[in-house]
Amino acid sequence: MKANELRIGNWVSNGEIEFQITSKDIYHRDVRVYGSFIKGIPITPEWLERVGFVSKPNNLFILGKIELRYYRGRSDVLVRGINVSYKYVHQLQNLYFALTGEELEYKPNI
Repeated sequence: MKANELRIGNWVSNGEIEFQITSKDIYHRDVRVYGSFIKGIPITPEWLERVGFVSKPNNLFILGKIELRYYRGRSDVLVRGINVSYKYVHQLQNLYFALTGEELEYKPNI
């Protein structure tokens, strides 16, 4: 994963733990934490609920005006007729921030 894909506060994994990116984690062109390359965290229904999406029937999740249809392995985001697919939590965080100017709020243990 390249550092320019991430922002401070994005959730990622190093294969063992999930954590948020800090300014110290990003350097050069790659991202390393404790010597390990980090990876995106796959979007799951649990992660969607942790960041504030509300589950609806038929794999639909809603947060404000953003609708997301979850499929195993990918999620389609619909914002006023624009449909894009994402696979990782940090991608969804970046899209949400770009659209709203706000961060997704993480709620542990949901």
